[in-house]
Amino acid sequence: NAVAPDDDIHYAIEGLITLEKHGIDFTCEQAIETIHYHTPHGVLWSAGLNMVRKYELGVPVPLTAIFGNNSRQSLGSQIRCDPYGWASPANPALAARMAYRDAICSQTRNGIYSGMFFAVAMADAIAHGDPIRAIDTAQTYVPPRSRFAEMITFVREACHEHGDWEEVNKAIYERYDRGYFAPATAPMNHGLINAAIVTMAILKGEADFSKTLGISVMAGRDTDCNGATAGSIMGCALGANKIPPHWTAPLNDTIRTDLLGMPTLKISDLAQRTLQVAKGNCRYASSSKCASRLTCQYKA
Repeated sequence: NAVAPDDDIHYAIEGLITLEKHGIDFTCEQAIETIHYHTPHGVLWSAGLNMVRKYELGVPVPLTAIFGNNSRQSLGSQIRCDPYGWASPANPALAARMAYRDAICSQTRNGIYSGMFFAVAMADAIAHGDPIRAIDTAQTYVPPRSRFAEMITFVREACHEHGDWEEVNKAIYERYDRGYFAPATAPMNHGLINAAIVTMAILKGEADFSKTLGISVMAGRDTDCNGATAGSIMGCALGANKIPPHWTAPLNDTIRTDLLGMPTLKISDLAQRTLQVAKGNCRYASSSKCASRLTCQYKA
């Protein structure tokens, strides 16, 4: 048993490689080059595939996010943002900067804000373990007059009004499936509706890993991406030791990938590598006390 090859997993690994090779000041081009070098075109999708193709043709960033890209406001950066949050414990500003630099390679507007929002949530959740508080922090890192900020406020108010997550989900679909796209429905992978679903799952999940993931997937839309993002935030908040073993044991500490030269990787090794990157990026990185609190909890 192992994690099967998947584009979301590929991006997480490649984000880590970018940070290991180039550090927190990586350029947009270096982030794209990492993906371009390691990933076959056949396992790239949507905005990510367009980004790599335009890069190969010599189109400069941020035009790689515009030309030929009908998914420019998709969740393309949401599914690439995780390593920037993991590598910035208690340092949401750094997470936001890195996520922005990556996101503009393939996204515009709400697509960019989605990546920043979730990277900040992950960085903040590591600091204190409260996923709802992490949403509070993440909301302050998106433009306050953007549709994305309005969506977060709407979801929070809906969660307060409705006890049942399915009622919240109904309200989300009524507003964001047709509200901005009438008479057509929103694209399946649009950043607004999918980010709304993940936010709802966190707010209605009661800090329970299984319940949160269940909501994020049952709510529909881009279910594998949303489940991955919700699970990432909850993992940052709870730590590996508090994730129910029925989620981790079947994975056998193994990831299989389609990436060049990496057919099989160990989850525990990737966790240790991420820890080494993260140790230098605490908000108070100069303090040995901050670095000493970071430990790798994942064990095979």
